[in-house]
Amino acid sequence: MSPPKKETKRTQQKLVPPARGRKQIARPGQDGGARQENRKRRIEALHRAATELFLERGLAAVSVEDLAAAAGLSKAGFYRYYASLEVLVAELMAPIKGALRDASDAAAQGLRAARKRDQLVLVYMQLGLSLTALVASEQASVRLYLQEVRGPAHGIRRPIASLAQDLDGIVLHLTEAAHAHGLLRSIEPEVSAQAVLGLLEHVLHRALRDERLVQAAEQLPALIGLVLGGVAKGDTKP
Repeated sequence: MSPPKKETKRTQQKLVPPARGRKQIARPGQDGGARQENRKRRIEALHRAATELFLERGLAAVSVEDLAAAAGLSKAGFYRYYASLEVLVAELMAPIKGALRDASDAAAQGLRAARKRDQLVLVYMQLGLSLTALVASEQASVRLYLQEVRGPAHGIRRPIASLAQDLDGIVLHLTEAAHAHGLLRSIEPEVSAQAVLGLLEHVLHRALRDERLVQAAEQLPALIGLVLGGVAKGDTKP
């Protein structure tokens, strides 16, 4: 019988377990494999449960335990996918962030070329159509944003506050561009921007809360035109 092999430094290293708390590298398996499909289904279940509970109770009233149970997972199961509820909320808001960025970039480009009032209105109408598509595709997340945007901007609401800050910046930038072209009345851009944004958010939130999404979405471009009728400069020359 041959003597046991002497362990080398390399084999000894293999036997040492990873340090406590060290992050492990996930192995999702092959694309389309069972593990990846299970992960996708559980994340979708978490998103559905989170949206329903957040809309029903508000962000601050939902715990990890509540959410995990509603999604059919344990508390430990939740933490396999998300480090915190805040991270989950950020993921729910991510599609809105991306769509707003794309829509604002297109609108900013249009405003740089606008010289007449009808050109300005057309840019904002196109923006309204983009927002309509966003509301239709992400209605639950949009409703959650509108419900929570005026809450304290910390903790679980940080992703909401971050999105609100982005939106404020987008609307202000578009308003300043319109003012630079002399297409709006001589009102402080911050004031007119918040007037437009506040009216749109209020009307849309009421409509979504009353489950009249289709009607609200169809009226967004018309509502934007109505608001512009109030802030557009009356003596703009062609």
